[in-house]
Amino acid sequence: MIHNKKILFSLLVSSFVFVSPTAISAVSVKHVVQSVMHDSLDVAISQKRVQSSEASITVEQGRFDWALVGKTGYEHQEIPTTTAAGVVTTGTTSNDVWSAGIGLKKQFQNGVSITPGLQYFYQDNDSLDTLTDTQSIVHLGVNIPMMKGSGEEVVTASVKSSKLNFESAKLQHMHDVSQSVAESVKLFWSSLAAKKSLEALQQTARYATEFSNSLKQLADQGEIAPITYQNTQAALLLKRQDINKAATTLGDAKRRLLLMMNSELPPTNNGFELTGDFPAISENLDEMNLDSSRWIEMALQNRTDMKALRLRLDAELMLAKSAKNALLPQVDLNFDLDRVYLTYEKTFGNKAARGRVTQSKTSIDRHKLEITKLKRTIENNVLAALDRIRNAHENYQYAVPSVELYEMMNTNTRQKIKQGEATPNEYTVIQDKLAQAKRHLILAQRDYANGIAMLRLATGTVGINEGHESQQVATQFMSL
Repeated sequence: MIHNKKILFSLLVSSFVFVSPTAISAVSVKHVVQSVMHDSLDVAISQKRVQSSEASITVEQGRFDWALVGKTGYEHQEIPTTTAAGVVTTGTTSNDVWSAGIGLKKQFQNGVSITPGLQYFYQDNDSLDTLTDTQSIVHLGVNIPMMKGSGEEVVTASVKSSKLNFESAKLQHMHDVSQSVAESVKLFWSSLAAKKSLEALQQTARYATEFSNSLKQLADQGEIAPITYQNTQAALLLKRQDINKAATTLGDAKRRLLLMMNSELPPTNNGFELTGDFPAISENLDEMNLDSSRWIEMALQNRTDMKALRLRLDAELMLAKSAKNALLPQVDLNFDLDRVYLTYEKTFGNKAARGRVTQSKTSIDRHKLEITKLKRTIENNVLAALDRIRNAHENYQYAVPSVELYEMMNTNTRQKIKQGEATPNEYTVIQDKLAQAKRHLILAQRDYANGIAMLRLATGTVGINEGHESQQVATQFMSL
């Protein structure tokens, strides 16, 4: 009996080292950040929005470009005849006129437009003098809006608005990159936790298998009841089910991570290996200065999506002035080299202009509501991240001594088995409790790391705003 116990004890004290399968490549949090910043499809899509917004400026500025205009054609005229005294008769004379004109057209940012040019006329009146058949006219063509469309603030509103929207798009892009990076880092931590949990389960199952095999020998020799061996076999089958579930969780997490990194999917889940470890957890939570008001104030100052939203509101306020100006009648002063006149136009109802004013007011109100909503969301996200860090820190403080105690109990139980003072069932229970404690420790480390990523994103301190390189950005997620 003692001899068998010595054999059993030698099986229990075998190595705990877990050997992972050979990996094609290694992926750390730095690799993830670098891939997302440079290769992510979400980041590329966001960048295209910036480019589109920049192109809108060019479109709006095109209204103030110089344009070359030309016109040519033929006109048959029937002109009433007059007597020597100047009395119009019922007769007419025919006149064929060929004309050609060329000039320039330009609208200035104050609303004034000019159309300088030269008009050439040729009429065939059977005259022997060609000079009398031709005529050239120089014209200036100045149009000055007096009410509707008057003033630089009104005329250039769309250009200035597009510039603000471009700046807003760049700020929003920074936040989009920060969000993609933070979400990918959180997914990396979850994948790393899944890997460590799988390793812990595999280690437990390996020792459970060795333990079960040793019990089978004892059962075959009649030194223990068969039900004792059968109990360990049933427990081992449950462990293998847990391993399969953990492996599936790890595989799914790695695939989602590769998708965010815009990398090719490997042929198997073992196509790459996760490397690195979780951020170190400070023993003293007070040293981290987790005062919520401080972090919320920092978030409201740093968040580029908040800055972007405020710029979009400014752009809408500019367009609102232009929309209100469209309610006025069109009164223009026109003059040329030989004439001056006024034109007046008033649209009855003016539904189009009134509709644009209503749309502008609605858009302004919507942006104000979005700012209020985003502010509350930021505050909530900061509080949630701080709670995650605090809870994870507390769980970590519980998990560390729990693992240490169960490891000590595991060693003591092996000694008791050697001395015949412990049963196999007791050892199995302790092994399960040790595995559970290790899992709680891994989850606490994961939640702490995710809390840092959440807080970095919520406060706009990922590092994208400052133009940091990917390696510097990655270090932001290792501590506060």
